[in-house]
Amino acid sequence: MFDAHCHIPSPAQIREIPSDWRGLVCTSRQEEWTSLLMTVETSLGMTGAIGALPSGKGSPPLHMIERMERILDHAPSVQIGEVGLDRRFQDAAPIAAQREFLVDALELGYRRHRSVTLHIVGNERILFDILQAKRGRLPLMIWHGYTGSVETAKRFVATGGILSFGPSLWRPHLKLAARLAELRDMPFVWETDWPEGWLPEPWRQLPYEEMLSAHASRLAAAMDTNEERLEERIDAIGTLLTNQQTPR
Repeated sequence: MFDAHCHIPSPAQIREIPSDWRGLVCTSRQEEWTSLLMTVETSLGMTGAIGALPSGKGSPPLHMIERMERILDHAPSVQIGEVGLDRRFQDAAPIAAQREFLVDALELGYRRHRSVTLHIVGNERILFDILQAKRGRLPLMIWHGYTGSVETAKRFVATGGILSFGPSLWRPHLKLAARLAELRDMPFVWETDWPEGWLPEPWRQLPYEEMLSAHASRLAAAMDTNEERLEERIDAIGTLLTNQQTPR
């Protein structure tokens, strides 16, 4: 089973992962990259992704793109993510700076033929302005933890993007959960955001494999589709996301 978005697990947590598992392990700070590269090198099924997000300390500096490119040159299986836009930090990280870093990260993904995992909190209009401006030079993109509208989802998919649905879908009163069947034929994957992400209360004490299975089952039921066929479909998309390796 493929998990499209998780974070660096501890050695004890790695032992929870089933032998047939594959996953995209993302980072959000430069300080995590060394640990990520060491972890994925020794753990079967893991594909790493290097990323940096806006925070209360500011937007990632543009020179970080150069370091990312050097890592990609020496690690052909590593992807890019998380990168994106986050309105919560726009006082410390001005939107113009966030936008510039995201544009450069997308260009790097395109040139190095790597998938890019997007973290988008607000600022959807700016995202689509970027995607429109870069039309024809976009990498394979995943919208991590998507919980927006059906209409925005369809617009993103029209740019060539892939939706990623995590347990945050099941937050109380979230409207998208009731309309997931409308997205059944769109390209999407499932994710857990484990071990950092939000989980429904009954899942918080479950072993990782059981939690992922519970999420997959609930997503299949919400979409009124066969879980086994859905898993096969997501595994195939996962292969595309983790095999983006050939420089352009």
